Amino acid sequence: TLTKCFSYDHLEVTASMSANSPATGSALVYLVGRQFGGLDPSITTAVGGTSAETSQWISDSSVAIQTASGKTDLRDSFIVRFLQQSTLTRAFSYDVMNIDATIGGNLPATGSVSITVTGSNFGQQGYTMQSAIGSTAAEATSWISDSAVVVRVSVGISLGHSVSISVTQENDLLSRSFSFDSPVASSLQRTNGPSSGSSLISIFGAHLGALDYTAAARVANSACESSLWTSDSALICSVPAGWSFDHTVTATAGGQSGSSTFSFSYDGPEPSAVTLTNAPGTGSFSITVFGINFGLLDSTQRIRLQDTSCEATVWKSDSAMICNTPRGFFTERFVKVSVSSSFGSVTRIFTYDGPAVSSITPNFRATTGSQLITIFGHYFAQAEPSIKARIGGTACETSAWTSDTAMRCLVSGGVGLERLTTVSMNLNFESSLTKAFSYSRPSVSTVTRTNGPTTGGVSVTMFGSNFGTAVYTQGGRLASTACEVSSWVSDSSLVCKQPSGSNTQLLRPAVVSAGTMDGTQTLAFTYDEIVAVAAIPGNAPSSGSTSVTLIGVGFGHLEFCLKARAGDTACESSVWLSESSITCRTPSGAARNQSVSVSGDAKTSRISSLFSHDSPSPTASVFMNAPASGSSLVTVLGQNF
Repeated sequence: TLTKCFSYDHLEVTASMSANSPATGSALVYLVGRQFGGLDPSITTAVGGTSAETSQWISDSSVAIQTASGKTDLRDSFIVRFLQQSTLTRAFSYDVMNIDATIGGNLPATGSVSITVTGSNFGQQGYTMQSAIGSTAAEATSWISDSAVVVRVSVGISLGHSVSISVTQENDLLSRSFSFDSPVASSLQRTNGPSSGSSLISIFGAHLGALDYTAAARVANSACESSLWTSDSALICSVPAGWSFDHTVTATAGGQSGSSTFSFSYDGPEPSAVTLTNAPGTGSFSITVFGINFGLLDSTQRIRLQDTSCEATVWKSDSAMICNTPRGFFTERFVKVSVSSSFGSVTRIFTYDGPAVSSITPNFRATTGSQLITIFGHYFAQAEPSIKARIGGTACETSAWTSDTAMRCLVSGGVGLERLTTVSMNLNFESSLTKAFSYSRPSVSTVTRTNGPTTGGVSVTMFGSNFGTAVYTQGGRLASTACEVSSWVSDSSLVCKQPSGSNTQLLRPAVVSAGTMDGTQTLAFTYDEIVAVAAIPGNAPSSGSTSVTLIGVGFGHLEFCLKARAGDTACESSVWLSESSITCRTPSGAARNQSVSVSGDAKTSRISSLFSHDSPSPTASVFMNAPASGSSLVTVLGQNF
């Protein structure tokens, strides 16, 4: 025997009729070559290191195999064994893995939550698989089937991440298929702060990131001066400078942002003082307003005095602004500072100089009114429609502004001397000039009746001018005695109910008073004359001191200075009793048929033969006889001697 001295031709695989199959395997592949043996020898095949599910000999030059599941690329080889072994390298691959979609493609930034990745050709068994979200490896990757893999996501932020899976030497990627939840800002530690900024507020919410990435915040459109991440649910913001109110607060993390449904407001401006608390109403005076929260930039700041904007507003700092005062006329105005849509004010801090009246031209007018006067002064403001004037307590019929130093008044009807003149503006400030204006003095020209009884009660109409156009305090007098009733009729007439009096004066003046002024017509009125018609009794003893009543008319309504006489001798006393009687205590005398007179200061009434003294009556003599030669004294006795 000669051993190992002969061999058959070597088995050789030369080609494959199919170069790939699904990763699930069970694909029929034909291999061709030579020396595969005859009569269905016991032949085995493998793909890479994995035996085929079945191997079937066809002929000496071909074999049919059914591939097992697997994951290889073109580096995989076919291996055929039959007594000998032949390998066809880099001849076969499984279909490429493909990712179609993700289920649960949006998760919290804290991670540790799973998503399912679906696709094909992930293999029929758990290979060594890896996955990643963006550039961050997943916490875990679990094979489920040839079409599904479960990925446990790591912490992260942002959106539009790719999802990638690697199996053996193969990987696939699905772009922009996964996002972390956007940041949410749900509440603030406090909702307001000073306009100067730099105050710290805590923003609470969710999905701000499990690590300190690039988390930041902004108020409205201004980034926080600094942002400090503290946790997935909290962020500290150093508030930027700003103004106004109801600003949204936005938290950002990894290119995503979330805005608050609440708002942040900057403290409103708070003016507290001004450098000049008073200025002329002509405006254009510069005042500086001090306070806080005026803003750190020159933006939309404005200052108003009451409701009128300053002619110009200049921002200086967060605590100072300059106002060029507008024209005005109020007293005790508030100063209002507005920054954007927020504002603050301080009351009763600024006043305009009020109107000051200095003179009036002309300074008198008729009581009928409806005549123009010009009132001069200053600080009457500029084109002020609310300016009003009044004389005493009566408003002008019309008031018209003409300049900062003058106005016109159409005087209303009135009476009086040296009346107060007042100018007011907008019912808030007024100025008065005392003894500035007078109405014309009343003038009496005629009376309808020039005499009347001393008892009074007779109506006398006085005519003239400037009695006034309405019922004021008009009154009439005869001399110094007021009429019992004075009735105003018009500016030119007044009815006087004649007072009682005595004719102690022949002619009395008629006087009309209007306000504090009088108008007089001298020698206008007399009382009826004094007339004595009887004496009771008509005679009296010659010794006098007998009371005699004199009867007549015109003796007066009150006891005036009336005197009575018997003949040429005054009564011992005269007593007024009534308008028609006085009492005379007779003087001594012996005359018969004497006249009786009653006199006042200016007029006397004398009636002759009205009174007699009793005649002498002898009753006896002391001596009954006497010598015829005479010259003897004889005493005669009797009465009324």
